[in-house]
Amino acid sequence: MKKYLSLIILITLVTLCAFSTAAAELPFSLSGDFKTKYIYDLENENNLDQTELNLEIEKDFSYTGGFYLNLGLESYSEYLMNNKNRETELSIKEGYFDYYTENIDWRAGKQIFNWGSSYNIKPSNYFNPIDIGAINPLENREGINALQAKYYLNNVQHFTAVVGLREDINDFQQALKFTKRRWHGFDFSLSLFRGNELEKYNQNEYPKVTKAGFDITGDIGQKNIGIFSEVVYNDFKSPIFNDGLETVVGFDYKFGNNLYLLGQYYYQKRLFENIDDSQIISLHAEKPFWQFHSWEANLLYDLNSELIVLRPKIIYSLTEAMEIEAGAVLKANDDQRSQLARANEELIYLGINSYF
Repeated sequence: MKKYLSLIILITLVTLCAFSTAAAELPFSLSGDFKTKYIYDLENENNLDQTELNLEIEKDFSYTGGFYLNLGLESYSEYLMNNKNRETELSIKEGYFDYYTENIDWRAGKQIFNWGSSYNIKPSNYFNPIDIGAINPLENREGINALQAKYYLNNVQHFTAVVGLREDINDFQQALKFTKRRWHGFDFSLSLFRGNELEKYNQNEYPKVTKAGFDITGDIGQKNIGIFSEVVYNDFKSPIFNDGLETVVGFDYKFGNNLYLLGQYYYQKRLFENIDDSQIISLHAEKPFWQFHSWEANLLYDLNSELIVLRPKIIYSLTEAMEIEAGAVLKANDDQRSQLARANEELIYLGINSYF
């Protein structure tokens, strides 16, 4: 373990020095992060590791456009048939070009869309599947090749049209969204989507679906209590799936001592007659301590299966650009019928993150 941590620190320092020197001579913006984790899989009692280098390259061409590229190099170990193997992957997480006209902003390339105001579970996030290989899949999304056009009516209202191609199913996805900001202190949007579900059902089938969505977020009261809600109606093409609502309602609040709390309730009408409606409660809390460090805790509770997923995490800053991260994924009343069980593996980890 000591040799492993020493090697991590050495690689991190060399990487930071190399990129800091190179970035000063480049004609574009270069930034990124280097993250490595030592993982103990509690379910299979295996020792694993995961190392990732992300490079973000960005260039603005005055008021006419620009480009953005996020390259990821990941090396990780895994057990297959009781044999430990190492995999290395180079991927383009995002890569797109921007072009600005008088009233329309165009974007073409691989994109991750941040539609919806809720935390982690977002019914309005129509395009980007979760990254099932990540420690926290709900916070990591996979990009989709798409063309996006954003038409501005004025400073507070705009339309967004998206046409994308899902590589995993080789099918087009289309959506149109109207957004209005600062409406009596709230931002809201209306959206319409036609394409495929993000989650696979019936082995290899991604159901065809039409979705109509509403999203609203804002503050109420003098204490600035934030509230948000997403409501999506799913109309499936196949008769074997039940049409119905998928919704999130929640709140967030930051106390005077910098303790931040967020809570939300998620509901989805059952897709099949023999499956209960999905009902999940999410709680999130985070707070800095000793000025430069922080702790975080996430709790997910499936009301039907009574599955509980707890994600505690502590981040200890060594320098402004380097930190130690320790965390865990713990489960109680594990039930594989719950979608939370399939997306959360029980583990503990220790890692180092550096940023440049």
